[in-house]
Amino acid sequence: MTDSYGGSFYQYSPLPSEKFIRLLELYPGHASDNIDCTLRQTKLENTPKYETISYAWGDPANKVNVLCDGKIIMITRNLRDALLRLKLKDRSRIVWADAICINQNDDVEKGSQVKLMKTIYGNATRVCVWLGCTTAQMQPAFKLIDEMVSHASPTSAGTSSDLDETESFFDIVNFIDGTELPDPTSECWSALRIFFSATWFTRLWVIQEVYNHACTVFCGEYEIRWKDVVLVAKLLWEMAEDPSSAYLKNTWGSISVLQIDSAGHDSSTSNVFDVFRHFNCSDQRDKVYALLSFPPLCGLRPLIQPDYSKSVAEVFEEATVRIFTSCQNLGLLSSLEHDCAIDEEWPSWVPRWDRSRTTQILHNYASGRAQSSLPRINYRSKILTSEGVRISTSSWCGVVIGKGAAKSAYGESEMDPLKQPFQELLLKYLPKITHSNDPLLLCIAMTLTVGLDFQSNCPPIDLSQFRLDFLAYLVDILPSLDMLGTTQHLSQVLVEQGLAGDSQNFYAAAIRGCRNKRFFCTQNGEFGIGPRAAQTGDHVVLLYGSNAPCVLRTKGSYYQFVGECYLHQHMHGEAIEMAAEDLLAVEEFEIR
Repeated sequence: MTDSYGGSFYQYSPLPSEKFIRLLELYPGHASDNIDCTLRQTKLENTPKYETISYAWGDPANKVNVLCDGKIIMITRNLRDALLRLKLKDRSRIVWADAICINQNDDVEKGSQVKLMKTIYGNATRVCVWLGCTTAQMQPAFKLIDEMVSHASPTSAGTSSDLDETESFFDIVNFIDGTELPDPTSECWSALRIFFSATWFTRLWVIQEVYNHACTVFCGEYEIRWKDVVLVAKLLWEMAEDPSSAYLKNTWGSISVLQIDSAGHDSSTSNVFDVFRHFNCSDQRDKVYALLSFPPLCGLRPLIQPDYSKSVAEVFEEATVRIFTSCQNLGLLSSLEHDCAIDEEWPSWVPRWDRSRTTQILHNYASGRAQSSLPRINYRSKILTSEGVRISTSSWCGVVIGKGAAKSAYGESEMDPLKQPFQELLLKYLPKITHSNDPLLLCIAMTLTVGLDFQSNCPPIDLSQFRLDFLAYLVDILPSLDMLGTTQHLSQVLVEQGLAGDSQNFYAAAIRGCRNKRFFCTQNGEFGIGPRAAQTGDHVVLLYGSNAPCVLRTKGSYYQFVGECYLHQHMHGEAIEMAAEDLLAVEEFEIR
């Protein structure tokens, strides 16, 4: 087979065994020269010294030819640029790059090589992170990075590159004072945003490529220590906590190094896929496979074996079952989110990590994890069977709560996505409240925020202040809801106590907790907030081993998992206690 230039294409020879890899030897030359190289097979335990390249593949339609052993290999332009940048003038350089060292047309080889990724990167002398070629707009960023690093606190000097040790790297107070850094309007800040907008920062595979390895960042002709990039990212994070630095918040989606920094230490097995859900990969099966060598998934037994002959659904289902059985809990269900209509072609209990998540999850709870309620899980293809307790059945569901406008002021009814849904709920329960300390008031407040404080994303420690914040919010919105007549007996007390609360703080927690969900009431008189796919007649159930109660729907002889929900009276294992006292029956639910 030949290309339009008359050269023949490179034909990969099969690797002798799964213990072998290919290394790429870049022949010396000037950066302006074409790439000339050779591929050599070598046993992984007996390789010469080599470096790995971590890069974004780039546009698959934008490919160029490189010569390998006199034959043509087509690679993306971005990888070609990386090879040109790394090529030495006077001697060969041995590197490993997945797109060229793995036969991308052989799914069996791809699967076996993916299993070796941790070792391939671990054995390398260095990981070369290629961000791409520089532009004129980006160049001021490198001077700013140098200034930031030079002003790092003395504690950073000689510090290990371990990413969990960066917490004390900076004298944050001095930096945020702005006395040692350029003016916020300086072009260097825009340049830094461009730097962190490089596609590499959104690529899923970089997590295992960078984590716990010696790395150097290359961007055009510039070369930067990886730990310096992490330092700058940490500083930007701290600066964004300051309102005057709000302009930096647009970069958070791409400053992924911050999550690489902490995820290996802070992520549980059940939510590691969710933590990195927003990262990109060209093959959606890699939403699982790209994380297998990353803690804590590398501790699963038996290990998940990459198999590119499986569909995306099969890969996700296998990973879900493996985590359920290995962790002995159903916490992974917290990351599951359906559209208003549930996809009938996909098991309803298998998360879609290939889609973005838009709702607040309830992983801070452990409603179904009492010692006496360890899950007894059975599984057969597409069907999950688990024990649980049926709490009630929904008798009413409100409308789906929207995202709201960026500059929403909750007192302006047309701007407030909470207005109509909350009004429907208040009409049902406010008339039942007789005094400002009525427990029902706190129950409503906790339901709006799914029981989580805005600042800490944990259950509020100061319930008294939380209650005052909610009262302040009620004082602000009741006139716009035209409900003062309903609550006239409370209005004076609410106004007086609400003055001591922070209504904006409560609203921020409420809109985050309610977004893309809907309020519901149950036949036993309780109320909560659940998934947007919930419908009247759905069952509210606590599955043993889950984080929170959930909504199930009868579908023929099976149930569908609709999503988790917040039911204030059942967030701390109350249903399990009721089952122990024979007040609720333990049932077996077959979910498909």
